[in-house]
Amino acid sequence: MSSRLIRWVPAFVLFLASAAQAGPGVFLGVNFGSVQQDSTTPTSGATGLVMGFEYDFPVGPWLSLVPVGQFAQRGFSFDVGNQKVTFTRSYFEHLLLLRMRFVGRPAEGETEPVTPYFELGPNLGMRGWSSCKAETTVCYVDFDLSPTVALGVDFGLGIKFPMEDGGAFAFGARYHYGVTNLTNSALSTASMRNRGLMVTAGYDF
Repeated sequence: MSSRLIRWVPAFVLFLASAAQAGPGVFLGVNFGSVQQDSTTPTSGATGLVMGFEYDFPVGPWLSLVPVGQFAQRGFSFDVGNQKVTFTRSYFEHLLLLRMRFVGRPAEGETEPVTPYFELGPNLGMRGWSSCKAETTVCYVDFDLSPTVALGVDFGLGIKFPMEDGGAFAFGARYHYGVTNLTNSALSTASMRNRGLMVTAGYDF
């Protein structure tokens, strides 16, 4: 028992040191959603809101682990006659991103530089409500054909501009590659998966 405890002590110390340097942040932006499908019906994109928070845990001079919680509206559009129908689903998503800085962290006492970065990680989304909008066509939202959980992978680029108060303005673009079939049901053999490009602006405290 004591030897096991001794092995865990260094890891716990590193966690505390990382937590002491961790920084929370918030963001708001637009998601340009679409779907990849095997249906012959042509589809186009739909815009939606995205907002959330993140916590940046440094794990070295170049890397961070970044848990993210976000609300995202994902969807697509298609034409019915001479009008466009837009279908939107809302998701409460949890991500764990590995963020790689293109410039190293400054030494203690030095000023934080403008920092571009790349990030990649899994996305676990819990389905919320759905909506369908059209001018005259009656929209039908079928909740039974939509899985409660949607998995995907997010990756993108961003940049942070440090401020004198220790915070930073952050701007980013992240692509979502969904892997869950949104029509996975005994009633449907179609394949449809979320895609989307999210553009955000935020502030790190």
